[in-house]
Amino acid sequence: MRGEHRLRVRPAHITYDMAFVRNITVVQSDSATDKTTLVDMVREW
Repeated sequence: MRGEHRLRVRPAHITYDMAFVRNITVVQSDSATDKTTLVDMVREW
């Protein structure tokens, strides 16, 4: 992967706007629900 790749996912109540600059990206958060929601939205996209 070269350069920066941006991903924006917007359901009704929240927006995830991320930039990926590496082949492996670690998503960290205090809440497991947020990460699960993000993964589910990306799968649907």
